[in-house]
Amino acid sequence: LTTPDHMPLAGQLGSAGDGLYISAGWGSHGLLGTILGAHSLADRLMGTPQPIPKSVIGALDPRRFL
Repeated sequence: LTTPDHMPLAGQLGSAGDGLYISAGWGSHGLLGTILGAHSLADRLMGTPQPIPKSVIGALDPRRFL
């Protein structure tokens, strides 16, 4: 499964505070990408430093399609 722009979705869906997060659309990059995506989401939920640059986090934001 992939997205129209071939970039995965990793982050918060909807508005802040609803607690709905997603990590999907990794396609053939899922074997390694999902691990980094899971760490990124966990760090975001815990408020700890992100393992990837903010520019990458923005590119993976699921709200880019809304």
